[in-house]
Amino acid sequence: MKKMQYTLHFYAALALLSGCGNVGESPATSCDLCGTYNDISGVISSAEGSLSAMQGWVIATIERDTGISRVEPISNNAGKYKFKKVRTNIAQTLALLSPNYRLQAVLSMPGTDSKNIRQWLRYNSTQLPKLINAGNILKFSSTDALDIQGYTVPSQQSDQELPTGVAKLGLTRSYRLTSSFNLLHSELGAHSLGLLATSSKSTSPDYNTNGIVKWLDPYDGDKDGTKLDIFATGESNPKQLFNNVVKYFTVQVSKSADETTQEKLTYLNFSTQLLDGLSPTPTVYIRGSDALIGKSQISLADDGSGTKTYTGQVKVPSTATINTFDVLFLELKFGSDSKAWMADFPWVFSLDLASLPAATDAVAKSAWDSGNLVVTNPFTASGSTDPLNNFTWTVSVYSDSQLIWTSPSKLFDATKTATNATMTVPKAVFNFNSGATYKYSVSLQSDDQIPGTPAYVIQSLKFSLTAP
Repeated sequence: MKKMQYTLHFYAALALLSGCGNVGESPATSCDLCGTYNDISGVISSAEGSLSAMQGWVIATIERDTGISRVEPISNNAGKYKFKKVRTNIAQTLALLSPNYRLQAVLSMPGTDSKNIRQWLRYNSTQLPKLINAGNILKFSSTDALDIQGYTVPSQQSDQELPTGVAKLGLTRSYRLTSSFNLLHSELGAHSLGLLATSSKSTSPDYNTNGIVKWLDPYDGDKDGTKLDIFATGESNPKQLFNNVVKYFTVQVSKSADETTQEKLTYLNFSTQLLDGLSPTPTVYIRGSDALIGKSQISLADDGSGTKTYTGQVKVPSTATINTFDVLFLELKFGSDSKAWMADFPWVFSLDLASLPAATDAVAKSAWDSGNLVVTNPFTASGSTDPLNNFTWTVSVYSDSQLIWTSPSKLFDATKTATNATMTVPKAVFNFNSGATYKYSVSLQSDDQIPGTPAYVIQSLKFSLTAP
């Protein structure tokens, strides 16, 4: 069977979909989007019963095996929401995000006993029972019209409705990771930061079984649940890689500073590649917090490579913050506005923006000694409890504004600073112009799961040096 071809209108596509059968359990099959589709409606209230209190919040339904989501801001004071074109024969879960798109609550339903909960269901009706936002969990007022699936996760001993992982929600990153410092440090110190994605993919919707679906969990890279995904060198569950509709979706955080004004600049760089067989070409958006990306949606453009790769960039306002568990969605829109069909793919930040050093501090004005440049670790600045002691770094040398040399990338390991904190610049770089003034800058980066796209890049200002 050939991969399903999209048409301009959803209902025409539905005629094709209806004959494909249920492939939700096998996302690698050729029919990526076969299934039964319906619009699903519901209402949500606060724990106190207020519907209006939920205005501006964001609710998402997420497929268990693919991560394909539908995202709906609650834009009225009656707590109403409506998901369009949901695949109702595929297991789904629900998540609640605050108005700034930060994960706040995950679905909790009664488990098979008091020690576990269930989070996956199939929608047997187009009208869901009332949802209640009960802190870090979402609860249904009843289980009528819900086909609850058997997959369970452990609950906390102190509160049997809470999954074990939700204790992490809302905490600051430095506090959350300090207790895991030794484990993180040993893991990072033992491995180079190379390509993290592997060909094998976990089929579990929650690899570390902590109750936060892997698509929204920065710690789901390993079963111990303490390593950040971007440093999980044994990663077998790369949530940024997909088998349906898109090959990958990644977000890069880049920090630099204006050379003239020294204004600190932060950019988000987006990249996604679509799978073959999508026709017609969709409109590609990023959906997220207005405070972070400037408006609720921004468009990505085809990069012209002929590989169906879409890219875009947005400058983060100086007043914005980025925190662990903040979520962005890649949204593909097919068809006209009146009969549009959307597929959303979540991406979650794994580091707080405040944990990253200021761009002007990305490298100290370190000693330049007979051709050896000494770099410092900006992640361990005074007062920092951040355990990020491994990153790769490169040096660029300029004559006036002309780049004349770039060093190989080098791994900085805080446990071996005597051997990896220096970079030797060959005298030939300076054309043996001893005493002449040049400039250099340093770039620090941590690798991501997508080749060629570092997760975090910090570019220093240019500093002066005198050729030896």
